[in-house]
Amino acid sequence: MNPIAIRLLSQQLVAPQFSDPAEVVSYMGAMQAQEYRMMRWAVAMRTRRPSAKAFKRAFDNGRIIRLHLMRGTWQLVSAEEYWMMIGLCAPKAIAVTKGWMSSNKISIPDEELMRVRDILARRAADLGSATKEDLVRALAEKDIRMDDHRLSYHIRMAEMSGTLCSGELLPMKATYALAADKVKPMAKMDKDEALIRFTRKYFQSRQPKRQRLSQGDCALGRFHPR
Repeated sequence: MNPIAIRLLSQQLVAPQFSDPAEVVSYMGAMQAQEYRMMRWAVAMRTRRPSAKAFKRAFDNGRIIRLHLMRGTWQLVSAEEYWMMIGLCAPKAIAVTKGWMSSNKISIPDEELMRVRDILARRAADLGSATKEDLVRALAEKDIRMDDHRLSYHIRMAEMSGTLCSGELLPMKATYALAADKVKPMAKMDKDEALIRFTRKYFQSRQPKRQRLSQGDCALGRFHPR
């Protein structure tokens, strides 16, 4: 078969299998979500009947989560894979973020990091879905003021720690919710099992040609996702 046709099928860009936007995100494993408006279309176009309303329902209900995950960029993941993805990707993402902070001559002591994280988490829990402006006000109430750049690093670190995740979908503005309230807790997954699951998702949705992967291949790192 034509490898281009196979890739289009694997990507769900022709003959999509799913009606539910959350199922699309789960099938893909993770989807780039840097552009706030286009992320909705990237998911919807892979469903049988594209619907912005269906995407919003899945997002607002916490079945689709948006957070900084791989390479320090925004990603969409399904709620059922959220905790697994945090476990797999957060250590590398945190290291990358700290490298950016260092290059920008920003240093955040652990004491500040934990204090600010607690304030952000409390405000997100109180509101259910908090904008960045809400978080700024919460910090100001504690006599903490910082520029937008520094606050963005705090929010990103809170995301990668599994404290904050996406809140309700607003037209042009990110919101944040307490991850423990938004996403069901899951039993901790063995790292090798998580890698196997992630690798299978990667190749089923992005392979240029069909091939079967054994658990041994995944566990041995022959197809380790980058």
